[in-house]
Amino acid sequence: MTKAFDGVRVIDFTQVLSGPLATANMALLGAEVIKIEMKDTGDQTRNLMA
Repeated sequence: MTKAFDGVRVIDFTQVLSGPLATANMALLGAEVIKIEMKDTGDQTRNLMA
């Protein structure tokens, strides 16, 4: 089944909830998401969701 964002590539520089959740939803809709994070700490949302 074709999804709404099939064939879309997103480069994600976001942090802390709203941005990561938005790009996660894009991925669920078929987008390829490339997440860029800070070298030493990563995305702060990861600690909130654990």
